[in-house]
Formats: sequence, structure tokens, C-alpha cells
Amino acid sequence: DPIPDSRLYIHFPFCENICHFCGFNAVKMRDAAQVERYLAALKKEMRLVAGRVRKMRFNQLCMGGGTPSLLTPRQFRELFSEIYSCFALNKESRTFGIEIECHPDSLTLEKVKAMAECGITHVALGIQSLDSKVLALNGRLQDSRRVHEMYKAVLDSGIPNVAAEMMCGLKGQTEAGYLKDIG
Repeated sequence: DPIPDSRLYIHFPFCENICHFCGFNAVKMRDAAQVERYLAALKKEMRLVAGRVRKMRFNQLCMGGGTPSLLTPRQFRELFSEIYSCFALNKESRTFGIEIECHPDSLTLEKVKAMAECGITHVALGIQSLDSKVLALNGRLQDSRRVHEMYKAVLDSGIPNVAAEMMCGLKGQTEAGYLKDIG
């Protein structure tokens, strides 16, 4: 029997830039080789863990970080192939979902297509703010002009759920500015 409400979390610790407000286990990505080494180690760890959780069926898979959307389309496909071979996902569960955290600047149409092909059902688009001054004060690098394009690309991809994540209480943010961001 599946364990009720079981979840599997995959961590991708790399970001192009570490925002001042970040409290997550994240490091600045140095180069592509660093990511490849991490993915090789992650796949090895998944195979080790898989042996201990053979009887479990996971209702949800969450992938956060860092910025998992820094993965290339090939890396997404290879990683999800390994996930599917190592773990049983309970797609019949009413709470089933595969969620990924994304930075709008790291997305491309090819990556969104690969995520849809991999079975991702929820994209959390970490926008945080649309105010360039607030973003700069908080060490956030983001081209806010791309946000709407990437939001639409996710919607058009067939991925059924997309969330626009906005932050309240950022340095330099006013109540009026926050309301404008979410309006």
C-alpha cells in the first residue's frame, strides 16, 4: 500500500546569482561541468535511496533549489528518466503532481517543452517582484519583460498549473508597489 501523502524532493542547489533574501541551500553556479558532476552524484544517490523505498509510491515530486530551471532540456530528460526508473510515482492519486521551481530568466521555450515532456504538472515561476529598483536592492537579477512571455509559454505547453510567486516585504518594497506587482 502506498504511504498516504508521500512526497519526494529533489534538490538542485545552483543559481546564476544568489539573491539577498535567499535562505535556501543555494550556491552560485560556476560552470556546466559543476552541474554535470552534481547530476551524476544525484543519480547515484537516487539509485542508492531507491533500494530503501521500493515499497513506497510517491504522490508528489517537488524539485527546488536553487534554480532547477537552469538545467538544459537534455539534462531534464536524463534526470527525469532516472527518477522514473528509480521511484514509483502514484499518478492515480488525487494529490499527484510534479512541481518545479523556475526563475523566469532561465526558461526558454525548449526547456518548457522538455519539462512538459517529462510530466511536470506544476511550475512555480519565482518572479518575486516586477519593480526593477526593488529587485536591484535585493540582489535579484531578472528581466521582468520576459515574465509574461515565459508565463504564457508554460500555459501553452500543456503543463496544467503555473503559479506566479511574488514576495512581500522585500527591501525597498512599499505596500503600493507590492499591490501593483500582484495586480
